[in-house]
Amino acid sequence: MVRDDGRRVKPGVNKLTCWIAAAGLCCAANLPEAFAQIEPRLPSTKEQHEPTGTPDLAEPVLRLLEAGYLTNEESKDLRIFHGVWKEGDLDTPQRGAAAALIRGALDDPSLCDPSVPALDRAESMLRRGEFENAVQLLEGDDSLLSIRIMAESLEGL
Repeated sequence: MVRDDGRRVKPGVNKLTCWIAAAGLCCAANLPEAFAQIEPRLPSTKEQHEPTGTPDLAEPVLRLLEAGYLTNEESKDLRIFHGVWKEGDLDTPQRGAAAALIRGALDDPSLCDPSVPALDRAESMLRRGEFENAVQLLEGDDSLLSIRIMAESLEGL
């Protein structure tokens, strides 16, 4: 097959191009309907969040948690980090807030304590849907975690 401008075209290319264009138009025509069916779901402040269970730990983590060279405070922090804390490990508001975030207990009083790092309090505000409060709390903080929390909060506004 030869075009008007003298270039050769393989047979069937024009048909294939037409089919692709037609399929694209059909898909594009249905996009508004598809997006209309998607409803964004923001966290509700009234929702109850179920605390998560204890994870299964790998053998190297278990050995680390039982290491004799760790101080008592280091052991507490590691148990909280890995989600296997004991009741006595939550002896400071900071540790209590970290454990509350890990288990999803966003109504824990330690997450409102001013001595808890602002990043932890802002993370809990973000998860509770208190977007404006999270942005205000992190104003002036330019750490990567702060930027992530602020971006998600601004997106939720």
